[in-house]
Amino acid sequence: MVDLVNLSSEGFVDYMWQWKDDSTRIVPKLSHVKKFEQWGWVIGTGIYLEDVREEVKELESNIITISILITLLSSSFLFFMAFMSYKSEKKRAVAEEELKESREKYRMLVETSGEGLIMILENDQVYFNKTIYTILGYEYEEIDLRLEEIFPVPPASKIFDFKSQRFIKSSETTEQFECKIQNKGGEFIDIFLNISQIVFISSPGIVLSIKDISRHKEIEEELDFSREKYLALTNRLTIGVLRTANGDKLHISEINPAGVNLLGASSNQELINSSLFDYFVDSSICASIITDLNSTGFVKNVPVQLKQTEGKIITVSLSLVASKSLNGEPVMIDGIIEDITEQQRTDRDKSELIHDLQSSVLPLFQKISHFIKKIPVCGYDEPVDRAIEIMNGNNSGSLLILSEKKEAIGIFTEHDLIERVLDKEGTLKEPVFKYMSSPVYKIQSDCSIIEALNLFRKKKIKRLIVQSGNKYEGYISSDEIFEASYSNFLFFIKNIEDATNIEQIILSKNRLQILISGLVESNSNAHNITNFITLIANTVNNRIIEIAIKESGEPPVKFAFLTMGSVGREEQTLATDQDNAIVFEDVSDDLLISTRNYFLLLGEKISNYLALCGYEFCPGLIMAKNEKWVQPFSVWKKYFTEWITESSPQNLLDIKIFFDLRPVYGDLDLGKKLQEHFYFAAISYRPFFIFMCGSVKNNSLPESMMKLKSNPDIKLLLLPVVDFARIYAIKYKFQDQNTFKRLELIYSQGLISYTLYKNIVYFYNYLMNLRLKHQIECIEANLEISNKVPLQSLTETDLLLLKRYFDVLEELRNKITLDFK
Repeated sequence: MVDLVNLSSEGFVDYMWQWKDDSTRIVPKLSHVKKFEQWGWVIGTGIYLEDVREEVKELESNIITISILITLLSSSFLFFMAFMSYKSEKKRAVAEEELKESREKYRMLVETSGEGLIMILENDQVYFNKTIYTILGYEYEEIDLRLEEIFPVPPASKIFDFKSQRFIKSSETTEQFECKIQNKGGEFIDIFLNISQIVFISSPGIVLSIKDISRHKEIEEELDFSREKYLALTNRLTIGVLRTANGDKLHISEINPAGVNLLGASSNQELINSSLFDYFVDSSICASIITDLNSTGFVKNVPVQLKQTEGKIITVSLSLVASKSLNGEPVMIDGIIEDITEQQRTDRDKSELIHDLQSSVLPLFQKISHFIKKIPVCGYDEPVDRAIEIMNGNNSGSLLILSEKKEAIGIFTEHDLIERVLDKEGTLKEPVFKYMSSPVYKIQSDCSIIEALNLFRKKKIKRLIVQSGNKYEGYISSDEIFEASYSNFLFFIKNIEDATNIEQIILSKNRLQILISGLVESNSNAHNITNFITLIANTVNNRIIEIAIKESGEPPVKFAFLTMGSVGREEQTLATDQDNAIVFEDVSDDLLISTRNYFLLLGEKISNYLALCGYEFCPGLIMAKNEKWVQPFSVWKKYFTEWITESSPQNLLDIKIFFDLRPVYGDLDLGKKLQEHFYFAAISYRPFFIFMCGSVKNNSLPESMMKLKSNPDIKLLLLPVVDFARIYAIKYKFQDQNTFKRLELIYSQGLISYTLYKNIVYFYNYLMNLRLKHQIECIEANLEISNKVPLQSLTETDLLLLKRYFDVLEELRNKITLDFK
């Protein structure tokens, strides 16, 4: 210490010292010393380091204890806060889930309705069911629909403002009126609108029920209904929304004004706590409804007769949905009831209309054999006086003139005698062929009246020579045929021919849909039905082409509008797209570009107009709007030659389509010359038939379809028969495009047996009828028209027939293999 003081006056000194009064214990000690100059003293003080350590240890222990207590208290507080937050969040989640479930339930109710429904909740939440999308022409959820786009002109509602989507005033009654909505294509369609108010979790809501009445208006016109009578029919359509307690009695807890009206009550209070089943006329179906609710959770569109409080009986469509709690237990039932009493009456009226229309069209499919008159024959070089003797001897006003080869070349009539011989001071000694009417148009004796009428109209002639094979049976007169069926014929065609714009054509064509439905449902011969559909298509084609030419100006050269595929074969169904082309006369190189540009623009107009009329664009772009298929005659000849000589898979496919070409407008000879070139090129190149035969044989049906494990595609099933008839038509130069007629020619030439011929024709007709019926069902259900028939809709007889048909197809393949080695 002294040394430290002498050295630095003051400082700390570490040393060992006895522990207080315990001389046996030596411990560390720290002292601080300082020199006091005035007196020469050294002043110091010290502490035991053990005391310091003990105090620090005690202090650390206290701090740790306090920190632990603070941590525990903070953790407890935080846990408490988290727990309370969790409970609050759980309650909120449950509330949101219940709200979501309620809204989904309401949405499900909307979806189960057969009509278009829009639900507006809390003024801004809008739900649209699938039917709304279908009515507007959209795929389901293709876009987000908006009320202002559907109703570009807001309806004049007294209780609901369509612009702001808010209530104008509260009303316990429903509001019903007719108005218009705008579809995907921008067109306005007539609807019947029913507006009902609802209350959802104390919030006001609105239900807009939309029914497409454009079909009703068509039926109204056909039946000559007055507007007042039609409104009387539709004004009674209402939609009721209700809620019931879960249980075997379905006691009503909530119901909207429309539901009150449906049950014939004076107010909703009269219905609260009453059982919905109390209003059922037939109580035996109550148990099955409860069973379905318990097993599936819903019932959909069940027709039920209800007895109103005043005793009146109505028929409703009932849909119910069971709402469940979070643990899956049903807690309540929500439902929609729709009055279908008048709908059933409308359906009956529709059936009567179809029956009347069907009765008017069926005579057109009679055979012309009842109208055949015998006609004497005369050689072309016989003098006129000898021709007169033959006519008088047979008490006939007409005479068929034959060539040296006994082929019909003209007709000589009393009218020709007066107009061409006597009035022109001709001599009776001149050959009769100088005064005959020529050329002669012929028709087979098994053709129908509608085919004869079509030929009379197209050729603008008065007589047709009737043949049975190559034998002349007589003739038929246009006057007699038209007298028997003129009014019926005009019923189908005249409105289309007289149309001045595309909209009128669309309207007339759509009306004929009802008629075609009647023919299909009556099991009429499939050949007659497709012939009639094709006749409509031909008329539509011709009128559209005339309108397009009027808009584009006169064609610079002669041309022909060609149809191919099923349209060319006159086998068009209700789901046929466009297959068409244009051939025009060859022109010089300096005129080629301008000429082709004209026909390209014309073809584009025609294709677009056909699409508007319901004939969809070809997925493979085989249309007159495609430059490849608008060509001069010489280019078309090169096409056919290339397809035949190269025989690639694509070329063989093109041949199958274009060989069935049929000119329907313009210079028809251009189309016929193309066919003649095709026949000549095909027969001259033998390998073509080997490739064609291989293509037909190898084009097998899918195994799942053969084993009836997938929905049969009827169009695909018919292709082997179409291909079979086509390859023989090419080989033997049959001029007919229609598969039925090709099969008849194949049989008449002795190329197939009578049994095989009858089997093919039977199954082809059966499958075409099945196809048409399915397409009609798709249309009536507002579904996309399809060729695939659901397996579950087929009867056991249908399945057996399909299996037998597959055996017949195998016979056809064996026949082709044998004949085209």
